[in-house]
Amino acid sequence: MNIIKLFKKYALGIVFISGLIVMSAIGVTYYQIKDELPRIPKNLSYLNQQPPTEIYSRDGKVLKILGNRGHMTLDRISPHFQKAIISVEDSKFYEHHGLDPAAILRAFYKNTVKGKTAQGASTITQQLAKNLFFSFEKSYARKIKELLMAFQIESTFSKPEILEAYANQVYFGKGAYGVSRASQVYFGKDPSELSLFQSAVLAGIPKSPNKVNPINDKKASVRRASYVLRRMVDEGYISETDRSEALKSGLNLRKKNNKNNPDSFFVDYVLNEMEEKYEKDFIHFGGLKIFTTLDSNMQKEAHSAATHHIKFLESRMVKEEGQEGLEAAVVTVDNQSGAIRVLLGGIDYSRSQFNRAVSSNRLPGSSFKPFVYMSAFENLGYHPGTLLVDEPISLEIPGTSAWEPNNFNDKYRGPVILKEALAKSLNVISAKLIYELSPKKVIKTARKFGINSPLNNNYSLALGSSGVSALELASAYSVIANLGN
Repeated sequence: MNIIKLFKKYALGIVFISGLIVMSAIGVTYYQIKDELPRIPKNLSYLNQQPPTEIYSRDGKVLKILGNRGHMTLDRISPHFQKAIISVEDSKFYEHHGLDPAAILRAFYKNTVKGKTAQGASTITQQLAKNLFFSFEKSYARKIKELLMAFQIESTFSKPEILEAYANQVYFGKGAYGVSRASQVYFGKDPSELSLFQSAVLAGIPKSPNKVNPINDKKASVRRASYVLRRMVDEGYISETDRSEALKSGLNLRKKNNKNNPDSFFVDYVLNEMEEKYEKDFIHFGGLKIFTTLDSNMQKEAHSAATHHIKFLESRMVKEEGQEGLEAAVVTVDNQSGAIRVLLGGIDYSRSQFNRAVSSNRLPGSSFKPFVYMSAFENLGYHPGTLLVDEPISLEIPGTSAWEPNNFNDKYRGPVILKEALAKSLNVISAKLIYELSPKKVIKTARKFGINSPLNNNYSLALGSSGVSALELASAYSVIANLGN
């Protein structure tokens, strides 16, 4: 019997014993570190009064203020929402004292068996406790302190007070913190007016605020709301009929704000990068001053230029019915420092928040050729003066038909040095180089320049047949401009 089978056989016993050990350790730890714990505020509304975080451009423009949130008393929050958020976030909220042992054991078992974090077990009270620890530290010691703080919160405040504080501080995506702000952002109404379906939609957002909010992905949001409603049925808050009728009711989303702020693409990129390294609550409520590399004047000019160019192109197009408008992405990188000065992910952020500068991999075409040439210099001993023949060719490729690349205008120059071949973007020369090198060697060279997107292991890579992002390409070219640094 292998170790995995043995573990699964005795998993329940192992989990139970481990749980007892953990609980005993927590009790001992409390007496050791109780003096290090922060003081519990006299009123939990304090948690909603933390200073906001501000994000600045390099020239001092305020790009974004994070963490602004109002306070709404529990009697002004729809009972539908209260029941929905408890059902999906902490079904034993009214029964536990800050910690749900069953949920911890269940999560521990599933995470251990799967070998990764597949399920969490934080109660609503534990999530509140996190807001008392604004720190870059991610450690088990901090987790234990948060747990101990949850016990103190439970012993100091009533369940309604805890639920009220949580509803006012949780993040709902689109910059909305707290149910009051979220109700306005998504539905244009006070939280007391939320329908059952709208309540389920909001309650489903905190698990993944950017992926399941109804503005970014309405279908995903409705699927999540359906699950929330199912949990409400399971917990006895609503009937199956109530659930069916709610799913048939209208969502009635607020009309989109037509105000366009092109800086928002860069702000989204900055926040995504930071949230991969630090905890979201610290970023949004730590009172930080985040100074970025964006040049707001350059960003403004880039947006203006891209908008005018798109309008010019569209004026020359014959549009088919239902055809969407053209889009653009712009990235400017400081060659010496690598700092991003411009990052524009689209023409109109209010219309589409998809960041094409970062998340849209488009075929680079001939702009990929420098990496083929650099690979030849590195691996074949070639140099800018190396002479090759630009001519019609047919390259045999095992397992498929011969590859016969041709130049853009079907004209060939005969003997040509590599410097001129690159300047003239001759397809044949690039094809000859990758055929002599192998696609794998070209890919290896491209990785050195910071291109991390998947690159196809085939010869057409020489002509830019694999997608890369605008940010990747701009950063890679800055390496060339900076002489390899």
